[in-house]
Amino acid sequence: DFCLSRGLGDVYKRQVWDDATASEVGQTLQAEPSGLGASTWAWIGPELDAYRDAWIADYQETCQATHVRRELPLPEMERRVACLYDRRRHLAVAVDLLRGAGPRTLARADGIVAALPNTSACADPDYAASERFPGADDEPAQRRAEAIVAARARFMISETTQAHAEVQAALEDAREAGDGVAEARALLLLGRITANLLRFDEARTHLVAAYEGARRHEVPVVAAGAALTLSKLTTRALGRIEEGRVWQSLIALEWPATGNTRRTMLRALSRAMVERTAGDPDAALRAATEAAALASKLGPEHRLVVAQVRRALARLYLSMGRLEPGAALAEQALEDLEAFVGVGHPATASALQTVALARRHHGDMEGAVRASRAELVAVERGLGEDHKPLVPGLEALATGLAQTGAVDEALEALDRADHLLADGGSVLTRARLVSRRGMILADRSPADAADAQRRAYDWAREAIGGDKRETLLFRVSLAVALRRAGKEDEAVPLLQGALDQLEAAVGDEHADIADIHGILGLSLIHISEPTRQAEI
Repeated sequence: DFCLSRGLGDVYKRQVWDDATASEVGQTLQAEPSGLGASTWAWIGPELDAYRDAWIADYQETCQATHVRRELPLPEMERRVACLYDRRRHLAVAVDLLRGAGPRTLARADGIVAALPNTSACADPDYAASERFPGADDEPAQRRAEAIVAARARFMISETTQAHAEVQAALEDAREAGDGVAEARALLLLGRITANLLRFDEARTHLVAAYEGARRHEVPVVAAGAALTLSKLTTRALGRIEEGRVWQSLIALEWPATGNTRRTMLRALSRAMVERTAGDPDAALRAATEAAALASKLGPEHRLVVAQVRRALARLYLSMGRLEPGAALAEQALEDLEAFVGVGHPATASALQTVALARRHHGDMEGAVRASRAELVAVERGLGEDHKPLVPGLEALATGLAQTGAVDEALEALDRADHLLADGGSVLTRARLVSRRGMILADRSPADAADAQRRAYDWAREAIGGDKRETLLFRVSLAVALRRAGKEDEAVPLLQGALDQLEAAVGDEHADIADIHGILGLSLIHISEPTRQAEI
């Protein structure tokens, strides 16, 4: 059969993922000394088999629809094939990452699978046409596309430095070749990577350029991706609420609300996060409820994305005081991931962290500590005991331990986290750690707590600027610590300045504003008490 042989030739006989390649990768992973390779192979091997089989079936169907049944026009077939070649690129990159993968890569193997885009989307004529994938005969464009896919996969498994270098090279290549579509794709990825590196203003520049380039070259999926990222970046990192809402509206322009459940779910989740940051809990709750309902409708091929969305929604609900749905989603996300990758796999770490957070909110401090310890064990299984990815789990453990009264053990967890960051690491992460130390020390030593919060505030100002929302919240924490240390005269101007800047950024009805008003009111009352007592 012509279509069968051609379909197999494109993904199977070319050794992207044939029996020999699968056997080679499987043997390598099962011999990996830590044991993580064998447990990862147990689920990732069948996952790649299923992806290959779906690719071949879709290729055969496309071929037969044109050459056998004569119902699919040749131009549409070529667009579908170009789309399927894109999927083949993703599969080839995934296989390359697994060849000789050590524990650090295996710990994030769920990211390798999550980076594989659905093959069935290629049958959507609008999608296949709008993505503008390079044609099968355009080898230079194919190479550029593959370089961007490889950089994206590196980013998905947290190899950020290498991903940044690779996408920069791909961007330069695209510009030299005059390939505007590849340039827009590279700029989108570069924007996401630089945002991850906390270079927020630079990230915005890249993302705006990606959006404009995608619009100019009529690649709406790339434009939507840029708008989606910009809506979160401008709202949460840069504190530009109205700009974030504008980008939200542009997502809808590029991604129609109907016809794609996954797309609509991601839009709803993004809208919920923006409205939560903007201080509109009702709008955030409506969007979160929509995203949760849509997540339950997606099939098993989307289970990793669904687990990630449920975890994000859990944190969102918890931040709004919706403890029951937040806890339920956190536990469900963990259950889904464990069913997929196995109990104790490093890929479950972030879900365990969210479960710990949910249990703390519920007052189950012992349960929170158990979840945090399980998270650390999972991360250590992939990375060992001396790596920076342990820091978030150590902070969460310290928080839980302090709330159970084990303050000394909590401080030891923070000491270990500080040690892991001694040779570098994000300044903002260090600021969060020292702020957490200040909170834990608040009752034992108010003066030391205030010193810690001052360091956190100063570091945050250095890292991202004094006008960013997160820096202002560090400023509020410093003011609270100063107030507890009896330094009301220092606390009040700090609070008032934070209040003025936050009101300018988010409006005077935001929940953060109400909290600061409450703290400021208590401080002013305390300052005025000696005068009142003298008058009495």
